[in-house]
Amino acid sequence: GRSLQNSILNMQLQDAYSQAMYALGQNLENTYEQERDAGLGNGGLGRLAACFLDSMATLDYPAWGYGLRYNYGMFHQKIKNGEQIELPDYWLYQGGPWEIERLDVVQPVRFYGKVSESKNDDGSVSVNWEGGEEVLAVAYDYPIPGYSTFN
Repeated sequence: GRSLQNSILNMQLQDAYSQAMYALGQNLENTYEQERDAGLGNGGLGRLAACFLDSMATLDYPAWGYGLRYNYGMFHQKIKNGEQIELPDYWLYQGGPWEIERLDVVQPVRFYGKVSESKNDDGSVSVNWEGGEEVLAVAYDYPIPGYSTFN
């Protein structure tokens, strides 16, 4: 698990966690494998953004990163009968253990429809969105501990 391993390493707790898991008859490395990779896409920009956030946390910069949280990643690739098939990547099927849902931070997002302009009596122009569909985007906090920092 990238987030679990990154957090344990950054907080310099790998030995303590490894010993605790061993005492429970478990292996820390096997536990890492239980975490699904974040559905950040295949182009590398999501991973690059994650690196920037990790660096800012390590440098103790008070920073926020914004992104889109898709229910599905880009796709899950399998080879069947010698051919590549693409399936939905259900990376959040069990939720995100590191995410903090912020129902107090909700933003309407509109799809489809059109923008219309109208002139007001004073000559100014008003812009209005007409038609389409509206969904509510919910914010999630995703804490990222920096390496050897207290943040």
